[in-house]
Amino acid sequence: MKDLTSDRPKVMLEIDKKPILEKIIKGLKDNGIEEIILVVNYKKEKIIDYFGDGSDLGVKIKYAVQKEPLGTADALRYVESHIDEDYFLLIYGDQLFDFNIISELKNCSRPMICITKVKNPEEFGIIEIKNDKVIKILEKVKNPSSNLINTGIYILPKKIFKEIKNTKKSKRGEYELTDSIQSLMNKGMSFGYLKIENWLSIGTKEDYLNLINHLSQ
Repeated sequence: MKDLTSDRPKVMLEIDKKPILEKIIKGLKDNGIEEIILVVNYKKEKIIDYFGDGSDLGVKIKYAVQKEPLGTADALRYVESHIDEDYFLLIYGDQLFDFNIISELKNCSRPMICITKVKNPEEFGIIEIKNDKVIKILEKVKNPSSNLINTGIYILPKKIFKEIKNTKKSKRGEYELTDSIQSLMNKGMSFGYLKIENWLSIGTKEDYLNLINHLSQ
């Protein structure tokens, strides 16, 4: 994505002349989520200047600044001081999906992970399920045992922040949120799951250009 993001964060790439992140924020608002915390780092001023306090979109936006890009768990730890409830919704900013799933997640009374099936699971975090719960979550493995993947849409418990503090760097040199979640599972916390059918990752330049081409047809 480097040549597409030299002047902006990936979440500010446009779909139908609107940033991807704006579409996510509007999807959240349409489903009753009006208080949003954005974790920002690379070219953060592009996001902050565009969205401000969120009032133009009818939401309240606060910002948490990640000092260094050290992984998803590291990014989330900057949000801890903003979280008062026992559970909160986390969504990665480089995807589009059926936002109606948000209403379903709001009614969940346990930690949840949204999952979907893909043809190339080795490029994502792998999910293994048993009965009504997730039993394993792994970050990008060469020979995945499942084609079910983690979409980066969660209901997480506030206890995740304590687990993040004990999370070690992965082989990629990052603090992985999936490792923190797996640690909670290992300690007996049950994570349920919801399956998403209409989900699009925008993780690569090819993903983005294919989506643009699809929408132009």
